[in-house]
Amino acid sequence: MKKKIYNISIISNSTVFPIRSVLDEKFKKKKISYKIKLGTYDNIIEDVKIHKNSDAIIIFWDLFNVMENFHTKILNFSKSQIEVLNNKIKNDIKTVIKITANCPNVIFNNFTLKPFGQNTESNLIYKKFADNLNIFLKGNVKKNTTLFDIEDLFYKYGAQNLVDFQKFYFFKSLYNLNFYKKYVEKVYPFLVEDFGYSKKVLILDCDNTLWDGIIGENDNKKMFDLENYKSRIFFDIQTLIKNLKKSGVILALNTKNNFKDLKNFFNLKKNIMPLKFSDFAIIKSNWNNKTKNIFEISKELNISTNSMIFLDDSPYELDLVKKKFPDILTRQVPKNLTDYPGLIFDLSKLFFKKIKTKEDLRKTEYFQEENKRKRMKKFYISDDDYLKSLKIKMKISTGKNINLDRAHQMCQKINQFNFTTKRYVKTELRKLNEKKNKILTFELKDKFGEYGTTGMAIYKIKNNKLAILDSFLMSCRIIGRKAEFTFLNYIIKELKSKGIEKLKINFEKNEKNLPAQNFLNNLKVKRRQNKGQKFIFEVQTNKFKFNKCNINILNGTK
Repeated sequence: MKKKIYNISIISNSTVFPIRSVLDEKFKKKKISYKIKLGTYDNIIEDVKIHKNSDAIIIFWDLFNVMENFHTKILNFSKSQIEVLNNKIKNDIKTVIKITANCPNVIFNNFTLKPFGQNTESNLIYKKFADNLNIFLKGNVKKNTTLFDIEDLFYKYGAQNLVDFQKFYFFKSLYNLNFYKKYVEKVYPFLVEDFGYSKKVLILDCDNTLWDGIIGENDNKKMFDLENYKSRIFFDIQTLIKNLKKSGVILALNTKNNFKDLKNFFNLKKNIMPLKFSDFAIIKSNWNNKTKNIFEISKELNISTNSMIFLDDSPYELDLVKKKFPDILTRQVPKNLTDYPGLIFDLSKLFFKKIKTKEDLRKTEYFQEENKRKRMKKFYISDDDYLKSLKIKMKISTGKNINLDRAHQMCQKINQFNFTTKRYVKTELRKLNEKKNKILTFELKDKFGEYGTTGMAIYKIKNNKLAILDSFLMSCRIIGRKAEFTFLNYIIKELKSKGIEKLKINFEKNEKNLPAQNFLNNLKVKRRQNKGQKFIFEVQTNKFKFNKCNINILNGTK
């Protein structure tokens, strides 16, 4: 399958062409096929019309260039002049938001004149004008848009270190190379989220990482005492980490403590500490090498280490982990604890997800429920008896009732059980769902809880007798439940009821989708090689032998 090119358009009303080289450097490191397009100078509305079908649009709408010498002219504007200009920009913002509504990923910089502030009076005028627009912008943007606080860069690194006034007056190019490097570093996670480069798991040490002191060596009762300033900092740290968990980040503990002692400490501090024992999907509290624990965490979660961050106070432990797993991101607790909340805040941006689905927010619960299933499975000799005991139910949805955000997410993420690994973006799925195709998704639940929406298929009816299965994919979390048999049975029965005699199943072999290949081979239907690693499996709907499954299909939306 030809690799999709990721198209990024940069729209601005000032000169920002140096950003291209900085983005080039970033994307080449990740080996992503991409193309960067720059809009024309100071022509935002027409440019977004031209580039509205891009995969990502970055908008620099710089106030300093809304008119010649705006930063000085505004200081002498009357109240009515300011109001007229403000309303004009707001109307233009509305137009841009409307045009870009179907772009999957829009990054819109906030409005600021911070670099031009000379005194208290000018700063107040600039701030009032910019804040008015930013409040309007925040209240009107769609879910596809990320608002980036460009002013935060000026506060953090100093405006004098990020701008070049000589180039501004000569070329209308305010920002220097240092600005673009800092800017790209911050927005990069927003751009590569669809490629699976955002982080998913935060692995934490405990002693001197989640609290001040060491369990067993210090007086446990005196630890995490909010009368102590260090404990107040750790309270903020735990609160920030708890919020990450609420947003869908998976938390795990990797600590050298006795498991019982650790659990007792959490119970002792349960009314004081924001984090609870149940907030962690996996807890490795033992005296093993921490690299061994991380290997087990990765295996149990079925998540690669390049999607993980490990946080510890010991440079020795961090060095061992980094040598064993070069792709894991490691961070040390700052020696100056007052810098610690800033570190967590910066790390939180690496877990970025523009749109969070129900499945994202329940990740920890999914893993905890799965552990209950694994414990119960030990009591069954037969897999069929075990599956029957789960009382699995499937709900199938189609048409307008499909959650396109989740469908898009599955298209981008699922590899192992995926017939064609076609990476449809949301706009493509929306179009497919409106044309002569059918998109189906399914949810699973059993007596332990919900699995969420975990499977999807797309078929196209070519004529009165033939249909093509374009895509068929399923989360690896539910492999072994026989949901794939139930779902395919449903699709074939539905086609048969419509008079379709033949279903052609497209399959493209790759190094990751062996489970999908094994499933198709076991169907015992006609197979022929199409081209290279592409195959077609042909199903005669009136002769297909349906597989018996212990899954009850609920009255889904048809």
